[in-house]
Amino acid sequence: MPQLYYYQFSSKTPNKLIEVRSLYLNPKTKKIDYDQDGVQFEKDLTQIRKRLTPLIVGNANTVKIHILNQSKKQIPSWYDPSEKITEYKTKYKVMTHSHQSNNQIAVNYDNKLKITQNFIVPKQNKMLIVIQYLGIPFETGYQVEDPVLLLPKK
Repeated sequence: MPQLYYYQFSSKTPNKLIEVRSLYLNPKTKKIDYDQDGVQFEKDLTQIRKRLTPLIVGNANTVKIHILNQSKKQIPSWYDPSEKITEYKTKYKVMTHSHQSNNQIAVNYDNKLKITQNFIVPKQNKMLIVIQYLGIPFETGYQVEDPVLLLPKK
């Protein structure tokens, strides 16, 4: 299920990803409800989009994933607990010649991390990269996309 997140660049932790919960609150129960009326959700999302400055598409060829370390273990599969599948825990960093991310961790099931999107954040000396991997091993598997913020190298 898609989830909305944001970075608060003016905070003391500009690289901390913040989960938006308010869009998913059921007005009657005041609890998180992902299956509520889609019409109101789209209206709220449109209001948010109007306040945003679009990102600038960057050159994905200038960005590299550096694997720092990796472990793997066998875990029970979702379809038959007596069968085993390999789970990889990968610690990595994303870098360009001038920017880098903090260390990131991906728990994946095909040992492949892929850069799918690269953006430059306007009026900020930052980049936003999207890393994709097989992160949910149920059924035929589901891809997960993680945003990774790159800050200038010090």
